[in-house]
Amino acid sequence: MTIAGMISWPFYNRRERRLRLWLRFTLTGVLIYALDVALLAAAAALGLAASTPAGFVRTLLAISTGVLLARWLLDRQKPHAAPYALRDTAAGFIIGGIAQTVIFVTALAAGWLHIDSSAFAPASGGSSLPIAQALGIYTCVGIYEELAVRGYLLPNIAQSLARLIGARWALLAAWLLSAFIFGAAHLLNPHASTLGTLLIAGAGLMLGLSPLLTGSISLAVGVHIGWNWFMGAVYGFAVSGTRVNDGSVFHITLSGSELWTGGAFGPEAGILGIIGIGIAALLMVLWIRKRRGALRLAGELSEYKAIWYI
Repeated sequence: MTIAGMISWPFYNRRERRLRLWLRFTLTGVLIYALDVALLAAAAALGLAASTPAGFVRTLLAISTGVLLARWLLDRQKPHAAPYALRDTAAGFIIGGIAQTVIFVTALAAGWLHIDSSAFAPASGGSSLPIAQALGIYTCVGIYEELAVRGYLLPNIAQSLARLIGARWALLAAWLLSAFIFGAAHLLNPHASTLGTLLIAGAGLMLGLSPLLTGSISLAVGVHIGWNWFMGAVYGFAVSGTRVNDGSVFHITLSGSELWTGGAFGPEAGILGIIGIGIAALLMVLWIRKRRGALRLAGELSEYKAIWYI
C-alpha cells in the first residue's frame, strides 16, 4: 500500500470507491442538521409562525431530503432497495392499532387504568382537532424515524459487515445493531429508564422485520404510525415519555404497577409493552407470509451495487 493509500484508508474504501461508513454517517448527520437550520431560517423569513406540528414537518423534510441525498451522493445507491407499497403501510397501521388495543384492554381488565372521560362522554368541552393533528404528527415521526433507522442505517451497516461475516449474518447483525441504536436514541426522552430503553430496542427489532423480510420499510412505517397514534391519541398513554397533543379519545389515570404499565413513559417501558410488541411482530410476519409466500431474508440489503462512480 502506498503512503497515499495508508493516509486515505480510514476515510475512503477503495474497493467500493466511496467514503467509509463512519464518515458517510457523519456527513449525513451534518447534512440533515444543515437542512433543518435552512428550513427554520426559511420559515422565519417567510413569517411563518413556529408551532409543534410545523416542527415535526420541518424535521420530516430535513431527514427525508438528507437521507435521499445521502443515498445518492454518499452511498451511490438508489433511494430504496424495494418498491414502496402503500398496501403494506395500511396493513401496518391496522397492526399497530390492534397491538395497542390489546394493551389498553388488558390494562383496563386488570384494573391498572381508569377511564376518567372519553370523546364519547367528555368531562368538559373538547375538539377532535388535537386527535386529528396528532395523526399528522405521528405520521411525520413514523416516516422520518423509519427512513433514518431502518431505511438508511440498517442497509448501510449490513453492507459494511457483509464482506466480513457474509451477507446473511451481516443483515441479521444490522437488524440487531439498528434496533439498539433506535433504543439508545430514546434515552434522553422524559421518564426514560433502562427497561424502557431495552423495550424500545425490542420495538426496533419488531419494526425491523419489515426490511429484514421484505427489503422495504413500507410495513414498518404503517406499524410505527398506528402504534404511536393509537397509544397516544386514542388510548391516552404517554408515547415514549412524551405527549405531542392535548387531547385523546380516552383520558385515563394509571394505577397499576409501573413494571406492567410503564408508568409515565408509557406502555413501552412495561410488560404490557412486551405483549404489544410480540403481537405486532406476529401479525407482521403473518402479513408478510400472506403477501409474499415463504419467509426469506432480504439479502439484497447487504449487497452494494453502486449506480455511479467518480
